[in-house]
Amino acid sequence: MPTMNIFEQNTPENDLRAILDWRGSTIYRNGLSERALVTNEVSVKDYDSKFLITLHQTGRGDLVKYESDFWLITNQVSKRYESYKAKMQRIEHDIIFNLSKLENKPLKYLLKLPVLVSQTADFNLSYNKQSQLINVESEIHVFTSHNEKTESLLQLLDERIVFGHRTFKIAGISTANKGILDITAQLIPSQATDNLIAGIANCPENWQELIDESAFSVSDGSVALLPSQGKSNVEFLSFEDGILIFTAEKLKAEYSDSFKGYKITTFSKEWEWGFDEPILKENEAFMTASESVEIESLPIEISSVFDNGIDRVELESVKFE
Repeated sequence: MPTMNIFEQNTPENDLRAILDWRGSTIYRNGLSERALVTNEVSVKDYDSKFLITLHQTGRGDLVKYESDFWLITNQVSKRYESYKAKMQRIEHDIIFNLSKLENKPLKYLLKLPVLVSQTADFNLSYNKQSQLINVESEIHVFTSHNEKTESLLQLLDERIVFGHRTFKIAGISTANKGILDITAQLIPSQATDNLIAGIANCPENWQELIDESAFSVSDGSVALLPSQGKSNVEFLSFEDGILIFTAEKLKAEYSDSFKGYKITTFSKEWEWGFDEPILKENEAFMTASESVEIESLPIEISSVFDNGIDRVELESVKFE
């Protein structure tokens, strides 16, 4: 159990960080690792779902690898203080989408994705009077993350996919639930080019070389923690000969892995017609990693910046005049 300082001011964020260090698990969210608290749902349902609590901003549609399984965050994520609570459902299937008919198809155009599948219409029989044939009707809904990689799926309307050794035609794609693609697919007869065993519609001969499985890849690199939002902890020291010197950000040592430097915003006084006094004009901001910066004149605003590659925190600026 980690040591605790009883004289330190406790905050919900600090309390949660201690819990994550003590009882948290390493997960991979959208391929990158972080610490999170994973708990079970109280009720028992037909599908396996868990609650996820983390300090990192989380959204519906995020793909999580926890232990050996992949999970999809399915709800609108709630925020409490500086933490995020989400509900995720365990993924049991994957589907390969053939992107060969896209105008700018990728080199590996067989996109393999982890998906949730629900069957909304079972195998029902219908009679077609014109062809005098009895048709078997079935419909499924396929849910997957809506992100930059899966944006191209919106162009696959009326294309085919293979699921459960059967061929389905994509009849509609909904983006109503932000972060998730809801794909409606209807059972149709298979074609000669469909590989039902490999799960690929219109399958090329060298299909093994064309599969893109990057959605399943994860990074073992740890993600640096970020401070909560607040005011920059820097203080003025001196300003002589155009050199401003200030104290180091107090959180710099604690969050050294994510500290990126200081955002400096300078101001200049300009005369405008109709005004008796010069107008203070904000100039373009720039970044520096040093607590010593060369400027023409005061006033100036300094804000401390932290970035761990996933999220970015820019603390409220401090103004020196």
